[in-house]
Amino acid sequence: MNPTITISSPVRNRAYILPYYLDYIRKINYDKSKINLIWVINNSTDNSLQILENFKSKYNSEYNRIKILTMDKPNLIEDKRDKESRITAIYSHLAEIRNFICQKSNSDYLFSVDSDILVLDPEILNKFISYDKDAVSSLIYNGYLFHETRGNKLSLHHFTNCLNFAHKYDLNGRPIFDHISKYILSKERENNLLYKVDITGAVYLIKKEVYKNKNIRYDFDIEGEDLPWCMCVKREGYKLYCDFNTYSQHVMSEEWLQKFLDGEKLD
Repeated sequence: MNPTITISSPVRNRAYILPYYLDYIRKINYDKSKINLIWVINNSTDNSLQILENFKSKYNSEYNRIKILTMDKPNLIEDKRDKESRITAIYSHLAEIRNFICQKSNSDYLFSVDSDILVLDPEILNKFISYDKDAVSSLIYNGYLFHETRGNKLSLHHFTNCLNFAHKYDLNGRPIFDHISKYILSKERENNLLYKVDITGAVYLIKKEVYKNKNIRYDFDIEGEDLPWCMCVKREGYKLYCDFNTYSQHVMSEEWLQKFLDGEKLD
């Protein structure tokens, strides 16, 4: 018997990618009667809500349940997809929304998929459930925009959604995490193994006992709301993994969407 799954995400001004995002969600090979969909609209000014409502109207009967909720925050600044706007306001609100989603979901698993990510592997849920891990993520790259704003010349491939503790601390006593190196990526892909990580996010399957644990919460951090959540997961004795052979496409702008649609290799 297939476990129940909630697929969810906050959604803000994602009209450029939502039709593609939803198309790939529909292509996931899993019993749709066991799937709940929860999207939380937050301070959106484009037609993201209408796109989601159209999807619900068309496919509601196929899924167990589709919910479109709203959680706006007064005077929330524009998300310019840079670190400054995210640090000052966005990450804090995203943490509130993700904790809200954990409260609303009651499925056996929560599959958190950010609304600018295309899940390319239709077998992802069957595969991740078969691993029987506390939480498993798909590999993505985040560096398409942010690597330029950090004032360095590192390849975008240095910025995956997976980090490990570097056994060092900054001047404020915060732990320092390093992105998984390309060497480790290539080695583990060859071995076709899950890789244990300290920090992950963006697209990951979480067991109910983990996301319902009241000691595990999303919170503000300058590196994003996923980092405090992962640290809570580790403190509670759970383990995080990434499947480096399951790749999902992070589409952070209309420009990168067009590159993807044109067939440009982004991985």
